[in-house]
Amino acid sequence: MTHIACAGSLAPVFTISLALLGSTFLTGCSDGESNPIIAPDTSMAIQGYWERSGYGTILSVAGNELSVFEATSATCHLLDSGSVADLIGDFSVVRFDADQLQLSDSNFGIPAKFSRIETVPVVCDDPIGNLATEQFDHVWHTFNDYYAFFNEREVDWMGQYEQWRPTLSDQSSEEQLAEALIGMVTPINDNHVGLKFDGNSVFNPALPKGFVQALIDEFESQSSVTDEATYIGDQLELWRADIQSTYLDSSFQTLQGEHAGLLEWGVMGNTVGYLSINQLFAELEQSETKDIQLFDEALDLILADFADTQALVIDVRIAPGGRDAVAIAIANRFADTERLAATKATRTYLGEGASQSLIIRPSERTNYTQPIILITSGFSVSATEVFTLLMRSLPHVTHLGEPTNGALSDRLDKGLPNNWEFTLSNEVYRDINGNTFEVTGIPPSVAVPVLSKEARDRNEDSALNAAFNALAMPNPALQ
Repeated sequence: MTHIACAGSLAPVFTISLALLGSTFLTGCSDGESNPIIAPDTSMAIQGYWERSGYGTILSVAGNELSVFEATSATCHLLDSGSVADLIGDFSVVRFDADQLQLSDSNFGIPAKFSRIETVPVVCDDPIGNLATEQFDHVWHTFNDYYAFFNEREVDWMGQYEQWRPTLSDQSSEEQLAEALIGMVTPINDNHVGLKFDGNSVFNPALPKGFVQALIDEFESQSSVTDEATYIGDQLELWRADIQSTYLDSSFQTLQGEHAGLLEWGVMGNTVGYLSINQLFAELEQSETKDIQLFDEALDLILADFADTQALVIDVRIAPGGRDAVAIAIANRFADTERLAATKATRTYLGEGASQSLIIRPSERTNYTQPIILITSGFSVSATEVFTLLMRSLPHVTHLGEPTNGALSDRLDKGLPNNWEFTLSNEVYRDINGNTFEVTGIPPSVAVPVLSKEARDRNEDSALNAAFNALAMPNPALQ
């Protein structure tokens, strides 16, 4: 997962916004229509130094100039600098008092909270430069201080340092640095761990899970199709066609224009709604608030179509994540009352930080509180897993399918002086019972294969068949 630049370039103010909200899986650019909650003398009120504890982000505000540092216990990188006015204008919600500064892209997301500190850390008096050794050490220390799941993923991080650090010297090339960094992070089987070397070169060490691995195994056991990606793509197209022809009363309905395919829906057997949420963001180039508005307006149409249904299947099998704020906004449309649905906290070398609450509450728009089946897979990751936690807190929701991917933590984005970028996981999500699911994934209440070949050979969907069984309602595939 990588930084996305506005207008084709990584502008300084956008780099800063990524650093400040740097724990979002996908972060959008300002659309110029944000409405910050700020006072006219903001730049004077926030003079001094601020730290986002658990994320390694330090702000230094002097006059109207703001510098952003990424600090570890042993290293520091001057990420960028710019004017306070430009920074503040990039956020929809800005709140501050004498001791705390909060920045957020919308009222739905959990804000980035900064506490006032007396000065920048000593390590930031001498930030790292472009030497391969300095940059390697900064990456290692960033993971060492902020990566939350070495124990769960059984990674010997010091061993990785001892193996790869000796391969570099101050004279090492960027190619040698890239090789060492790739080797170092390879054992971390985490979708939120990544290295970005240029616009087209990204390395992620995560291995496929669930139905994706099953399709890979299918590909390897046949010989008629020689390209793995082609085989998987073809099988997924056939599967989606089977849902329409076997279960729906008509073809998928979807949004028009550029957002076609974001959401797909229909009615099965006149009584059960089907909603496939294929990702939890609309456009990276627009604000979080705009994304939420788009999903809310789409759900107005969808829930109107489901007004006469007796139950609903929500399918997030192929949703690769997105924005937590969008996950919260969607879950609100299915909430029966206001409730604590999940918590999250940072975990660093200093221990675990204070928990932040994820609250869902009925929307002021149309809501749906009939029985709901939520289908997940090993491909359901990040914000999709957060959505799963939120939905599982509702008494009328049954979770069915495969365990989710097990990469719930938001992605923490970091940079290097040579303009490379890297990402890691630093947050621990918990359900309402205090359970964590990083690495293992969120286990469904009803465990079934979500894309079994036997069902597909019959032009059926194994997960939808199980959903109708769980609802004890007539299955169109068997009529």
